[in-house]
Amino acid sequence: PQAARLVSERAPIWNNVGAAATYGDLSALVKFVRNNTTEDERIFTFPSLDVVSFLAGRPNTTRHGYFFPGWPGREVEAEVISDLDAAPPRFVVVYHWHPLFFSQAALYYFQLQHYIESNYRPYARFGRYVVLTHKTLGPAGDGPDLPRSSIEAALPDQLDQELKGRLTDPDAAVRLAAVKQLEGFHLG
Repeated sequence: PQAARLVSERAPIWNNVGAAATYGDLSALVKFVRNNTTEDERIFTFPSLDVVSFLAGRPNTTRHGYFFPGWPGREVEAEVISDLDAAPPRFVVVYHWHPLFFSQAALYYFQLQHYIESNYRPYARFGRYVVLTHKTLGPAGDGPDLPRSSIEAALPDQLDQELKGRLTDPDAAVRLAAVKQLEGFHLG
């Protein structure tokens, strides 16, 4: 079978050709981070993208690099927000398949979601990876924008706004129902 390569000096990986798009996006993202930050400049990745810090050779702003609903707990979430507030990175990298980039994680990390949305804005997109830039410390304008996935294009904007409202609802049951509605759209 054909193989796809993750272009990375730190971790050259080959996989089946089905991973080509993901590897291409990740390679472009890592190249962007390396070219737009200094070697000692910290970035923050969410929810489970510490590999981006590793591949780009950039330290993470916090000591936590993996987040899944329910782990780590609220104390760590508060610590991460404190770390981000004390030394805000210019760039935050998030993984999402839709502008509702915290989708399921928002159910659990609502304080972190609020902090990120209050202090950062979308800057560049590499497939499912989005680079956010700090609203006051980051660069002006927009960076590279790879085309949206077909599933994103298929979601009407009206649905986006309705779901976003329910995903940020104070009622956990409403948020969970919104996430379950999104599960049918998720690209596996």
